[in-house]
Formats: sequence, C-alpha cells, structure tokens
Amino acid sequence: MTHQLIRKTLISAAVAAATLSAGQLSAAQIEEIIVTTQKRAQSLQDVPISVSAFSGSFMDKAQISDAKQVALLTPGVSGDTDDSFLDSMNVRGISTNDFGVGAEPSIGLYQDGIYLGRTGGAVSSFFDIEMVEVVKGPQGTLFGRNASSGAISITTAKPTGESGGSIDIGIGQDGYGEVTAVVNTPINEQFSGRLAVYHQQQDGWVTNINDGQQTGGVENTAARYTLAFENEEITSTLMLEYEDRQGPPTIYQAFDPDETGLPFYSTDAGEDQFSSDVSSADLIDEGEVWGATLNVEVDLGNNYTLSSTTGLRGHNYYYLEDFDGGSSFISNYNQIQEQDYFSQEFRINKETDSVSWFVGASWYKEELKVRFNQTLDEDTFCAAYGTYYEYDDKPIVRLSTNTMSTIPLLALAHVTIRLMWMLNMTVGASTAMPPSMPLKT
Repeated sequence: MTHQLIRKTLISAAVAAATLSAGQLSAAQIEEIIVTTQKRAQSLQDVPISVSAFSGSFMDKAQISDAKQVALLTPGVSGDTDDSFLDSMNVRGISTNDFGVGAEPSIGLYQDGIYLGRTGGAVSSFFDIEMVEVVKGPQGTLFGRNASSGAISITTAKPTGESGGSIDIGIGQDGYGEVTAVVNTPINEQFSGRLAVYHQQQDGWVTNINDGQQTGGVENTAARYTLAFENEEITSTLMLEYEDRQGPPTIYQAFDPDETGLPFYSTDAGEDQFSSDVSSADLIDEGEVWGATLNVEVDLGNNYTLSSTTGLRGHNYYYLEDFDGGSSFISNYNQIQEQDYFSQEFRINKETDSVSWFVGASWYKEELKVRFNQTLDEDTFCAAYGTYYEYDDKPIVRLSTNTMSTIPLLALAHVTIRLMWMLNMTVGASTAMPPSMPLKT
C-alpha cells in the first residue's frame, strides 16, 4: 500500500531554474557522480560495469525506506515485498528462492563494506544515507561473497568538520509518521561525531474478519553513532548502530478462480480484509539488529593504501504467517532465528595513471541458529485436500532446527590496465579457502 507523505516543496527553486538565461543554462554542468563500486573513488562514467547510483537526498525524496524498495527505482531489479525475506529479490531475473540457512540470496547486501545478507538482519531502515549503489552482474571479485547476480552497496553518512543538525518529519494516511534527527559535532581537529535517530510508525490497515482486528502496522526505531578520525596518514570511522523492527508478515488470501466450491479456497473477505485462523496480534515480522563497523585507511606512500574493514553484527528474528490464506488450520509457518557475525578484510590498493589494482583477503565467522516450524491440523488438512491417513486428532508440528557455523578465508584480486584512450582491460579473481560449509545441521 502506498503512503504519500506531506512535505513542503520549494517551488521558488523551480521558478528560479525556469527563468535562467540561455547563457546561464549553457554554463551549467551536470554534477559528477562519484561511486566506490570498484573499491576506490571513481566517476560513475569511468566504471566499466552496470551501476545505478542514488544519493541519500534522492532516496529521501523518493521515500525509499529499505534496501528492498531500491528495486522500485532500478531497471533489471525486482523483488520488493513488505516482509524481511530476501529470497524474492533478483537482478536480471536471477534469484535464490530459498530461505534456509544453507542458502543465501544471489544478490549481496553490503553496508559500509560489511555483508548483511541474512533474512531478518539485512533489511534495515534507510536513514542518514550518503549513497546507494546497485551493481548488476556477478561481482565476486569485488565483493567476495554472495554477489552472483549483483550487489547493493549502502554507504552511511559520515561526520563532517562542521557543527549542525537537522530534523525531518513526515506524516501520511493510516496513522503513518516518521521522524529523522541528525546531529553533527566536531570534537577537535582530528575527531568528529555524528548521531542519527530514526522512528517510523503506521497503524494497521487490513482487517482479519475472524477476529475483527487489523494488521499491517509498522513500528521501527533505529539509532546510529559514527566517530571519525583523520590526520595526514590515517582516515578511519567507527560506526555503532541498533534497530528494533516490527511489521506485518506476508498476508495471503485464498480464492477460488475455478469455482470448485471447496470452502477452504474462498472466504467472505472483501477489500482491505483477509481471513486467518491465526490471531491478528500473532501475525508478525519482528527483529532486533545491531552492529559495529570499523573502517581504517592508511596512506603508505608511493600511491599505495592499506584498507581494513572490521564488522561485528547480530540479530534476533521472529516471523509468523498464515500460509494457507484462509480460516482453516491447514498451514502456518514460523521462523525463529539468531545470528552472531564477525568479519575482517584487508586490502592493499595501488593507483597510477596506467594501472589500478588491489589484492586482499577477508575472513568471517558466523554462528546462525534457526528453527522452522510448520504447523497444521491433520484432520482439517486431510479433509481439505481429500487425503486420508492415520492421525491422532492432534495438530501436526513439523520442526526443523538448524545450527550453522562457517569460518572461511577469502582471497581477492582486481586489476584495471589502461591500454589507450577510452580502452581499459579489467581482470579479477577470487577464491575461498576452505569453502563455506555448515559445520552442524
């Protein structure tokens, strides 16, 4: 459901632009877009791969609130849904339609260089964002992990050397409201800090006809603090963040297009209504996400730089949906998940007029515990689908508990050679040692 925010529009800016003289228009230039897709700052026009780049201010004006909604703006990318699952996202039709612990999305999500790609922990709120880059096509030599169809790279806003702040407030229908507050504070000549706080809420708008209650409500609260340090040789940022998310799961509605007359295929639900045997208050998609990221770049001289990216993240996630889309107890799906994640990457970059290259290595450790619950009443299920077998008049509970621990080492290399004017050759390679495998399932 689309919610239009009420915002003030600076009409005077448009009027002023319309009254520019011809000489002023000819002097105007298109702003250069700088991206970091290839692990170094480049003009977007110089990057030899398909990249869609969006500034933070543009994302705010377009009301894009999370990574999945980026698909609404990007040609060749689709998969925007209201839940936290990433299996629906795809680039150029390539996706991983699997939400188990043994598979991860074919499109990788990264924030400030840290991989986010787990359902329940990857879809966090967009606020105080500097840039979002969508890279299409396999990107294993640049990102190293789970980017077989592409990658979405998110860069958060960094502290500046000036004191200041801002407050952005939006309101809309169904009790929609959001607030973003940002404060930037210089500490001394080398240190500066930035605090950003975000809150979003919305009332339920779709009614469960079985209990008369509404679902669809959203309440997200997040905070991020970034500390920056800079001198002649070293540039570094330490970012701490936390988010508490609560929203609706996917809402299904059974219908009977072939007019079979079977009762479980149709309900009396009308527009903005649905029918579920699960209490509306229990239908939920909620999670807690936290993380710490340390990025350090050291100027080694002679056009060499050493980069270090350290990440520590985790989340708790709970999800419950009524998968059969009706009032019968045929199929309810529940997922409970916990994750602890640590990663470390080192890169050495070299930049000259004739060649640009980097070599690097990364290591990560992930502890993931997931429980999948699929519950149904066997008597109801058999009656609905016309199948009979022995049962004991108790609900069937199909449980799957998985624990996975991975500790792989990744090696990366990427070289761009400038052969002649407007002709470059790029070569990249990556390998995992050992391959990422679940240690226990």
